[in-house]
Amino acid sequence: MAYSWVVCTLLFFAWLSPNRGLSQQSRQDQERWQASVEALANQEYKKAETMLHAWTQDFPLDEKAWFNLAVAFERQKKHQEAMDAFEKVLQIKADFPGIYRYLGLMALRQGMHEAATRHFKQAVEQEPHRFEPWFYLGSLYLESRQMDSCEWALQKALAINKGTPSVWLEMARLKRRTGNMQAAARMLAQARSNAPAYL
Repeated sequence: MAYSWVVCTLLFFAWLSPNRGLSQQSRQDQERWQASVEALANQEYKKAETMLHAWTQDFPLDEKAWFNLAVAFERQKKHQEAMDAFEKVLQIKADFPGIYRYLGLMALRQGMHEAATRHFKQAVEQEPHRFEPWFYLGSLYLESRQMDSCEWALQKALAINKGTPSVWLEMARLKRRTGNMQAAARMLAQARSNAPAYL
């Protein structure tokens, strides 16, 4: 699938501040939180897991900490633990920004395409302005041969960002599968013009 090259980079995400207001934090708490963020940024996922687990024990309603803990689990391929932590995020804050996008990406990494499709449908409702959920949803529709839905989602992605070659490549695949070879050639040319070194 054309989306595989960006899955890993998009899954990493760390909040710069916890749910508790900075004015309410002790200096020690601020230092603990910053250390956990730095551990994530440095890809020290086991260290981040240990710090964030302790934090969630102290502050069990901090959805941002649960989210970062889920990321730390996921990067260690602890998929069930990551899913449990993401579920905690949803229990605390159902409209947590980006949550369905990350659930979709995690499902993709595990080859769970039906679950990924479900999550990306929720993601485009939550974040209709973001390119990635529309792109991934279009790619999944293409794999399941839902051609009309695929074109609809990819056109939404193009309306947000026409400069990404991967979406033009998916459009080319769509046109080729539907037998429109001239349109496929045009889409491929557009992909090359956006990133000639990429193709």
